[in-house]
Amino acid sequence: MTQYWSDSDPVTTPASSLNLDKPVVIGEVPSSGSQNSVQQYLDAIYTNGYAGVLFWSVNGSDSASNYNGTKSILKTWAQTHARDVNITKKNFALRQHPTVPTSPHQSPPPAP
Repeated sequence: MTQYWSDSDPVTTPASSLNLDKPVVIGEVPSSGSQNSVQQYLDAIYTNGYAGVLFWSVNGSDSASNYNGTKSILKTWAQTHARDVNITKKNFALRQHPTVPTSPHQSPPPAP
């Protein structure tokens, strides 16, 4: 997971450009007081190949927090993209890249 900072904006920076070997979740994205709306963040982070986003903040009362005002946006977005964002045993298994043992005595690595 990486923390959101305006100099590494996930709206304009594709996850692939970070050259990481694991999925990237963006954390502490403002839910208020930003140049981008929650909808814009959700769409851009999804389009740019990130594994997820955590908005700031459920309990915060600062200028970057508006969880109560964005719940309906989050719910609608999640419902619209349910096939891609809902983690179930079936769709999680479909997304895995299994490691094939190279010998009958070699065990595959443990699941993450």
